[in-house]
Amino acid sequence: TSVFESKLLALFFSYFHDSVAAVRLSACRALEGIGSAYGGAWCSSRVMPKLSSKFGAAYLQRVTVLYACESLFKSTGDMTAIHADALALAARGAKDSVSNVRYVAAKVLAAASSVVAPALIESDVKPTLSELAGDEDDDVLFTAAVALQNLTAA
Repeated sequence: TSVFESKLLALFFSYFHDSVAAVRLSACRALEGIGSAYGGAWCSSRVMPKLSSKFGAAYLQRVTVLYACESLFKSTGDMTAIHADALALAARGAKDSVSNVRYVAAKVLAAASSVVAPALIESDVKPTLSELAGDEDDDVLFTAAVALQNLTAA
């Protein structure tokens, strides 16, 4: 962990600010493997604070952070330490004025619904998806409605 943290972590997080979308998304996808390798506690202390600080004014940054959360939800192993923080970021994204951010927030919540504890589904995931299921944007509405339907079918 120390070599990755001391030499590569800062470089890795710089990719989240890249002007090329494919680079930002590649960094997000890499978080799935990093989460699987280092675990939820490590991600909670080293990744989530950085993601929270990057959820800023530019909508592309907010979208990137949400895609990173989606990747962390796909990590294997015990990732429960990041669930509350990642769901909080998704809830912030669900209230965003930009429909693309709300759309990605709905995708994150859908991904989270298969891994978070039932209590978090009831307290965080379902209420936020229910709000998004009434969204003015058709893509947001559809994504949230399908996620809710999958929750009730499960």
